[in-house]
Amino acid sequence: MLCYLEKNMFVFQYIGFLKKFKKTLIAFAVLSALLQFIVPLEAEADKTVKVGLYHNKPLVFMDNNGKAKGIFVDILEHIAQKEQWTLEFVYGSWPECIDRLEAGEIDLIAAMAYSKERAKKYDFTYETVITNWGQVYVAKGSNISSVLDLDQKKIAVKMEDIHFLGIKELTSKFNMNCRFIEADGYDVVFELIEADRVQAGVVNRLYGIENKGNYPVQETSIMFNPIEVRFASPKDSGRDLLSVIDKHLHRMHDEKDPFYSQTLNHWLVAPSEWILPNPIKYTLIGIASLLFLFALTNLTLRFKVKKRTRELSTANVKLKNEVDIRMKAEEELRKYERIVASSTDHMVMVDLSYTYQAINDAALNVLKKSRTQVIGKKIWNIVGDIFPVEVHKKRLDRAFSGQVVKYRTWIHLPGRGRRYMDLVCTPYAHSGNQIAGCVIISRDITDLYELEKKLENAQKMEFMGTIAGGVAHDLNNILSGIVSYPDLLLMQLPEDSSLKKPIRTIKKSGEKAAVIVQDLLTLARRGVACKEHVDLNDIVTQFLASPECMKIKSFHKRVTIKTDLANSLKPISGSSVHLSKTVMNLVSNAAEAMPDGGQVSIKTENIQTGEVCLEDVDGVNNCECVLLEIADTGSGISKDDMEKIFEPFYTKKVMGRSGTGLGLAVVWGTIMDHHGHIHVESDGKNGSRFKLYFPASQDDDMSAIRRPDEIDFKGNGERILIVDDLDDQREIASNILSTLGYRVSAALSGEDAISYLRGETADLVILDMLMPPGMDGLETFEEILKIRPGQKAVIASGFAETDRVKKALDIGVGQFIRKPYNIKDVGMAIRKELEK
Repeated sequence: MLCYLEKNMFVFQYIGFLKKFKKTLIAFAVLSALLQFIVPLEAEADKTVKVGLYHNKPLVFMDNNGKAKGIFVDILEHIAQKEQWTLEFVYGSWPECIDRLEAGEIDLIAAMAYSKERAKKYDFTYETVITNWGQVYVAKGSNISSVLDLDQKKIAVKMEDIHFLGIKELTSKFNMNCRFIEADGYDVVFELIEADRVQAGVVNRLYGIENKGNYPVQETSIMFNPIEVRFASPKDSGRDLLSVIDKHLHRMHDEKDPFYSQTLNHWLVAPSEWILPNPIKYTLIGIASLLFLFALTNLTLRFKVKKRTRELSTANVKLKNEVDIRMKAEEELRKYERIVASSTDHMVMVDLSYTYQAINDAALNVLKKSRTQVIGKKIWNIVGDIFPVEVHKKRLDRAFSGQVVKYRTWIHLPGRGRRYMDLVCTPYAHSGNQIAGCVIISRDITDLYELEKKLENAQKMEFMGTIAGGVAHDLNNILSGIVSYPDLLLMQLPEDSSLKKPIRTIKKSGEKAAVIVQDLLTLARRGVACKEHVDLNDIVTQFLASPECMKIKSFHKRVTIKTDLANSLKPISGSSVHLSKTVMNLVSNAAEAMPDGGQVSIKTENIQTGEVCLEDVDGVNNCECVLLEIADTGSGISKDDMEKIFEPFYTKKVMGRSGTGLGLAVVWGTIMDHHGHIHVESDGKNGSRFKLYFPASQDDDMSAIRRPDEIDFKGNGERILIVDDLDDQREIASNILSTLGYRVSAALSGEDAISYLRGETADLVILDMLMPPGMDGLETFEEILKIRPGQKAVIASGFAETDRVKKALDIGVGQFIRKPYNIKDVGMAIRKELEK
């Protein structure tokens, strides 16, 4: 209709001139009759029609003077004049108008979009006043240009607006997640965009054209939901009123009443109104003799214009329908093109002859070719080296037979190396359901595959650790007598006693068993509960002088060990026992990898964390760390073995020559417990290099690294309360402490210890961490503090629940003693705590 009005504006202006001229002549002709004979007419009783009005310029609105305006208002006033109605306009927001219509407070509502759902609730005119559609507006400078850009955006819509339903349906088709903010009117929609409270807003297109200049908004190309705008009345109570309006609208549409065209021309095309000057008007009155000639010309021209208008209107409707259909088809095509183009998956279409028919940008980027270099070429000629015909042709043939083929495989992509790809081959058909080829969609899932492998390994390690930790707990309690009593016996025997040697052998065997248990605890990642300042140079030096190193050299006489230890090496916070075990395992592995001889290199160095990814330490992201590097010149580690070297009990070494056989699983557990990082380099041919990174201690005072021989751990008669649920453990600890010169009391549970301390005092309490089924060491200490604030205590356990131990240390427990008891370790821990 807009196209028609713009093309025929001049014709409408000329018709308007003739109508005004005609009215002037008729008025002049009957003037004398009216003066001579005036018959008073009694007007019919007026009918009052209440009309709901809201702000939707230019369809309906209220101007600044409170007068109803708009296309629907002009048409309704024109009909009311002919039908002698009195119109009463009731202004309000759109939701208020809807409520009044449903309550029967108004007879009509102007400018309501027709839909089948609304037709169930309201009656509508059969004749459509105007066709409108929804359009998306955004703030100026916004990058939203398509429907897909609305995903995850907040969109303002008018409450109960039909375009609200349209945009909601449109976005749901594409599975987009949009948040809709409902407003009382289109003006509020623009105000929400201006206030930056939403990223987009939906209004009807005519309102947007009329009002967009009043707000800092811009229109987008997103148009949707063409609708017919009509008059509406309450259901079953306004049909007569609507029938009268339909009658007049029908006449207007058939050009029997040109007021409709003039109204649209006024509000939409906005031509300047041609006003007949007064001098010309008076001159025309004087030449009344030419009236008949002008009237005849007017009738002739009017007939021709009406005929031509009907032809143009018919042609315009057909053209508009064709344009709408084509625009919708093109918009749908553009949507699919944007989806394919924006996808990060590699998409190609091949026909039955394995020839490329289409390819998206993601696939072209991987192939590093242009579209013209690919389309029309055989797939094997383009990607034959990375997509071998003998491997993939059978799968494509299955897709050509109508199956959807899914598989995963390793593919070497240009510039990206070996990648693990997920491929789906889906057949497609042309008209007649004849299969014409298939669409191949491939996705790089290498990262996901590696994460799945890491998760699988982590779960395996956790499972093995749980088993190992449970076994270690029981073994530690069993080993207490074997490890602890030899110390007591040796202290009581004279120097020349023949029993000292077998007792030392018993003690050494027990300590070896305790080391194996310690490996199990390390594997369970529950073995490092308390830490000290450690110098890695000392760890390496002590290992090289140890019997374990001598044993390795005796088995591998052609292997030499070279060291490159840094001067002024930063200390680290950790367990010297676990770190010594780590060095021993790595050196043993290196020697085993060189059966024909070679060199093991041990290097330490201070470096910055920026050179390697480390686990955060107390929230510090950029700090110094210490590198321990152990390399060999052996045969290296193959790619297949590289994925398994940290698994428990996986080994290729000669059994019986290298400690427990848990190998690198213990090394991995130790590094994780020290918040460190391990990196392995090997090409499978020229040796291996293990790089261990530890966060450096923030305290550079090396005096913190204490030696057991520097501490006097004898007691001076202090009262010690031992709390343990096992009789043999209480007896062992009591004997050790009594030998060291302490007065000892014992309690068989946490509850028993609390009862004891209510009436007695103790200089220090030794708490077993696990005492099922009653209170554990942490809970017991928390209750002790309530009755004995500041009470000194140490925690003992053969299976340290790390988080529980740390919490106990945080609230006041001074030391952690690991079972089985060692007389020196117990004596030093107690002496250190008592001297605080």
